[in-house]
Amino acid sequence: WRLPKFELGYNYLGILGQRFNGIHASMTLPIWEQKHRIQQQQGQVVFAELNLQSHTNEHILNIKEKYQRHEKLGKLLNDYRLAISSANNSSLLNKAFQLGEITMLEYFLENSIYQNVIQHFLKTEYNYQVEKAKLLQYKF
Repeated sequence: WRLPKFELGYNYLGILGQRFNGIHASMTLPIWEQKHRIQQQQGQVVFAELNLQSHTNEHILNIKEKYQRHEKLGKLLNDYRLAISSANNSSLLNKAFQLGEITMLEYFLENSIYQNVIQHFLKTEYNYQVEKAKLLQYKF
């Protein structure tokens, strides 16, 4: 509780040739001074809880996005594995080149296409592992 405030003084006021002067005394009672203090504190608690919930939602959304990227990269990686296993015809290419069925230009062109697929596969696998590491940082 706060104590009442007392004030005692002398006032002088001059307006348009008239003079007012005198002694004054006042007392202030702090009855309603902290009237809304509890409501303010409750509002601050609600605000802090909403901030915490918002922060939690941001993290959950972030983790969900990382998980979805991880899943998409996993599916793409499986597709690349299937494509590589079916497109690995290097032994046939060598045999065709040695027998003169294809030219050196065709051999290198086919081989470069295969190497391109392998390169994309490795980039996708790298991105997959990066996303997996990002997800594992949240594991306790």
